[in-house]
Amino acid sequence: MPMKKSLLFKKNSSFVPLMVLALLITCQLVYAQHQVSGRVTEADDPLPGVNVVEKGTTNGTVTDIDGNYTLTVPAEATLVFSYIGFTNEEVIVGGRDVVNVTMQIDVTSLQEVVVIGYGTIRKSDVTGAVAQIKTEDMQRLATSDVNLTLQGRAAGVQVIKDSGAPGSGSVVRIRGIGSLSDSNPIYIVDGFPTQDISNLLPSDIESVEVLKDASATAIYGSRGANGVILITTKRGNAGAVNFNVNAYYGATEVWQTLDVLNAEQYANLRLEAFANDGTTPDASTLAKLEFVRDNPGNGTDWQEEILEVGKVQNYALNVNGGKTESKFSLSANYFRLDGTVKGTFEEKVITRFNNDLQFNDWLTGGLNVSYAYQNFTNSVESQFGSPLSTAIRKDPITMAFDPGLGTYGRSGLSDVPNPLRQVDEGRERLRSNYRIQAGAFLTAEVVKGLKFTSRFTFDRIETDNDDFAPAFFINGNENRELSILTSFNSQRQSFVNSNFVNYLKEFGNHTIDATVGMELFSDRQDAVSVVILGAPEDESLRFNIQSNNQEDVQYSDGRFFQNKLFSYFARANYNYDDRYLVTATVRRDGSSKFADGNRWGTFPSFSAGWNAHNESFFPTSDIFSSLKVRAGWGEVGNETSVGSFDYLTLYNPNFNYVFSGDNTALGSAPTTIVNSNIQWETFRQINIGTDIGLFDDKLNATLDYFIKTTDDFLYVQPVPGIAGAEGGTANIGDMENKGFEIALGYRNSFGDLDVDLSLNASRIVNEVRSLGGGEPLEVGFESRSGGPNTITQEGEEAVIFYGLKTDGIFNSQQEIDTYTNSDGELIQPNAQPGDVKYIDVDGDGSINFANDRTNIGSPVPDLTLGFNAKLGYKGFDLSIFIQSSIGNDIANMAKFYSSSPSGLDNQFASRMNRWTAENPNANEPRMTVADPNQNFLYSDRYIEDGDYVRLKNLQLGYTLPQNLVNKMFASSIRVYVSSDNLITITDYSGFDPEVGPFQGNALHFGVDYGQYPQARTFMAGININF
Repeated sequence: MPMKKSLLFKKNSSFVPLMVLALLITCQLVYAQHQVSGRVTEADDPLPGVNVVEKGTTNGTVTDIDGNYTLTVPAEATLVFSYIGFTNEEVIVGGRDVVNVTMQIDVTSLQEVVVIGYGTIRKSDVTGAVAQIKTEDMQRLATSDVNLTLQGRAAGVQVIKDSGAPGSGSVVRIRGIGSLSDSNPIYIVDGFPTQDISNLLPSDIESVEVLKDASATAIYGSRGANGVILITTKRGNAGAVNFNVNAYYGATEVWQTLDVLNAEQYANLRLEAFANDGTTPDASTLAKLEFVRDNPGNGTDWQEEILEVGKVQNYALNVNGGKTESKFSLSANYFRLDGTVKGTFEEKVITRFNNDLQFNDWLTGGLNVSYAYQNFTNSVESQFGSPLSTAIRKDPITMAFDPGLGTYGRSGLSDVPNPLRQVDEGRERLRSNYRIQAGAFLTAEVVKGLKFTSRFTFDRIETDNDDFAPAFFINGNENRELSILTSFNSQRQSFVNSNFVNYLKEFGNHTIDATVGMELFSDRQDAVSVVILGAPEDESLRFNIQSNNQEDVQYSDGRFFQNKLFSYFARANYNYDDRYLVTATVRRDGSSKFADGNRWGTFPSFSAGWNAHNESFFPTSDIFSSLKVRAGWGEVGNETSVGSFDYLTLYNPNFNYVFSGDNTALGSAPTTIVNSNIQWETFRQINIGTDIGLFDDKLNATLDYFIKTTDDFLYVQPVPGIAGAEGGTANIGDMENKGFEIALGYRNSFGDLDVDLSLNASRIVNEVRSLGGGEPLEVGFESRSGGPNTITQEGEEAVIFYGLKTDGIFNSQQEIDTYTNSDGELIQPNAQPGDVKYIDVDGDGSINFANDRTNIGSPVPDLTLGFNAKLGYKGFDLSIFIQSSIGNDIANMAKFYSSSPSGLDNQFASRMNRWTAENPNANEPRMTVADPNQNFLYSDRYIEDGDYVRLKNLQLGYTLPQNLVNKMFASSIRVYVSSDNLITITDYSGFDPEVGPFQGNALHFGVDYGQYPQARTFMAGININF
């Protein structure tokens, strides 16, 4: 081998110099200095300030305001282009003189930025409890209620739908019931604070952040007492104009109807009740009942008469584009829902224009303008007496419509109104909202790192409520001699002006991000209402009534409120080496709702965080990728539940004073007993949490534990009836919420299969620690039971059901005879076999409704859960969303009222399993009319388990192949089918286990009078991008 090698080199000795020469020439070409220039853009718009660096060296430059650069590098060098918020680009020069680059937005980087009050912050720098909600998940539901799309999406955020009626809203609670009067959070929409987001649709929204603890919300002071939901609407992107169209159409139906007695069952049970009492009804009633008994049939199914398959449709268009100097987003949306109760509907039309402007390299600004129109039937579907409530109780013997008489049917048995007539009248109960919102802002970078922002937003809402009830006659018991028109109009306008300075400075390993500002909020509402008898049925004539008969106007009223809030605020975020984080905030609010001396409140907060994974001693592991520990304390005030003039004595100028005999004199009298010393509710909260990333952040977990106390909570002070006036607002007690939250997420890809899973859960324990005077607050008075169905009292949850406890049914006379007090007297002397056995709670030896009532349940859940699974395979995508509430009870007042022994109302079919001598082990009491034992008092017999698990949304989509889409002159097309509320698992016997507050009262929820249920929805849709 050595000989051969030697011979080879000898043989090719002339080739060696040539090789050396070629190598030298190549090196010279490679390392020769070469001047290259070019332009860096984003969608044809210049990008100033982009770093352009020769890879592996410190040789570099920065693009000018027009995106141009010039740099001298070796001819074969690699250039690295980098800019915050964009993906780095690497380009080989390859001897070229001109190298132009178009940079792409780094979506992953943008998602790591969290919107907070008056600014943004990197997610890794957050020290408070902040949850981000994916807007793509929110947009899957077929609803116009943005709040409902938040349900089950974040730990500690409970959303309860008021009802399934079109146009109804939702109640949102962040970390439990914070206040007895108002626990709703504040929404900050593009910088504007509001509690009404009815002018938003899910398709309008770009991002949502939920600020949960006081250290995060303190920057908003009294506005953030019950939590803050930050919403940013869609903004424009620089580049070619893009069009997005999203449309869906579907059908809705009730997911279940209630099982009530049919005509045959009804007649037999009612006749049995009279026989048990040894009485006979009047001849007419007896004849009707016996006729049905002898001619059995199902009779009228009232639920079928008033329910139908509804429709839902939505059409949304978004146009965005522009240049760096002016980017815009324009959207238009039409939504309509025809409900499952005949005649109910909602329609919304919303347009929105956002414009972001860059005047030069130091001055930017923008405009936000929206208009919203909403029209819906203003039916009181959650209230007792609604069509659904009466459909449960109306006797099945009555015809829905009597063709012989040409009017609605009436049997003369049940006094319940004809549900079909109520449905037809409901079509004339309309509410319209008109809303325009306009805002503008300017941001000036005074010096590098120091920015001043001024923002102004104006909001105007006009509401028209028109309720027309026509004259009608069915018989002497169900008629209306004159039509009644009730008209209400209100105009509300508010504005906010915010001025603040942000300062961001990095020096070495230290970063300071500080904000200082001031804000003015003003709000005013004017309203007028009138009630007119004998208004014409022709709608075009109703509002042009000219009558000299003042008696036609039964009632007229006008009112207004006005309040202002002036605030100063400051916040400082400190970051040392991405390891140690500290945030301090203070806000001082002055409210016109309080008297001098109590108007100002100061609300501080402090929080800290530790990014343990950035420590040098943190072990390198394939398991742990990140670990942060957070802790915070904060204090915020609340005055949203206080009226504009609650600290002032208001007078009724039309009060009749009675003197000797029947002599009266008109004068003024106070309407409320005023407490001029009312002051801020104060919320204090401690939060400890951790954020954990595992397996390269494919699996992440967030855990939080909090203690939230409410001191001096505000509520209307109860006063005895002899006071002659209503109680005024007062600070009457303290309350505590303690809880634990967990959120888990997992994202990974397995070849063509993408998996995205998330689970959140929260457990909150609520207790009223003190109540002024110790007397309970009684809410929800029931005329039939003679007492409240919910109360608030010390040592209990904020809302508990309040009634009698029972111990089954007396199966024999012997059981009655042995149920005695210490003196050997019968505790229930009027009881008979088959009657309800009540527990003597106070131990006085007798059953007394007033004294033996106690805690019989609570509508406050022990645990709320949300689970979301998204799977993607090639062009297909599948989304599954499950939501659950565990540990809450429901007061089934529909069942309570239908169980009345008198009145001949219909009853639930469960009454078929009533006690008889042949059925002594029944779970329902015997049939009776006189009811001497009072079997049907408000008791735990009407409190039911409200647990449920609901498949909230199931959606399957397919994105068409790109080569096919290109032929259609589009950039992407996705088609999908979807279902909302597809499956609900519950033991509750009512329409819907999700029961909202009755008439909006925060202390009167979980009470079901026959609530309009949420519908099961099936729809198909398409999303197109051009």
